[in-house]
Amino acid sequence: SQPAPTGAATVVSTVKGDSLSYVSSIVHLPLTGGFATGHGYPGHIRVWTSEGVLEATLEGHAGVVRALAARGCGSLVSGSFDCTARVWSGTACVAVLRGHTDWVIAVAVHPSNDNIVAAGSDDGTVRVWDVASSTCTAVLEGHTLTVCAVAFLSNGSIVSKSHDDTVRVWSPDGVCKSVLEHPNDVNSLTVLPDDTFIVGGDGFVRKWAGDVEQWTTHTVGTYVRSVSSVSP
Repeated sequence: SQPAPTGAATVVSTVKGDSLSYVSSIVHLPLTGGFATGHGYPGHIRVWTSEGVLEATLEGHAGVVRALAARGCGSLVSGSFDCTARVWSGTACVAVLRGHTDWVIAVAVHPSNDNIVAAGSDDGTVRVWDVASSTCTAVLEGHTLTVCAVAFLSNGSIVSKSHDDTVRVWSPDGVCKSVLEHPNDVNSLTVLPDDTFIVGGDGFVRKWAGDVEQWTTHTVGTYVRSVSSVSP
């Protein structure tokens, strides 16, 4: 057999659900070093240590938990096929964010204010929420198909990607500043520490700085599902 390449990853834990509870989302929890997984059916969340020991099960969603995001304070935000997002503290749901008319596919947390949450939905909109009051403060309209990823920039601007082949950049007050068109379906969005962002999709990977395209890499015959940043 071939020796493992230098720097090869080592599996330190493996967790399994049951036949009725497939894993539909996952997020790392920086405060504890563990991770959380979203499941369905029924819709619930499991919180694990870094070694794969189950610590808690969070119940309340009535559909698949399709999206998870970690808040800096250590709690979670979840999005579900039940058309809601929920905010958790420990095992308690402290806010139910209602307003979307279809599945909630993506959630994100403001990088410097845990009380600001964004959610993207199959209804084609992004909603911005004040968690403290469970109030929707803005509805971002413009996408024509599912909003399948949302992310915040450091200044509070929002980037959203959709199956309508576009990425949109929104100001903190919800005004669409840029519509970035792509040749095919957009399937991944990653914001880098310098607020540039990488978009991957059907046959391409592109890097943007605001509305300026910095480079494009073509991946003929490859559907890019995710892109991650790595430390130099």
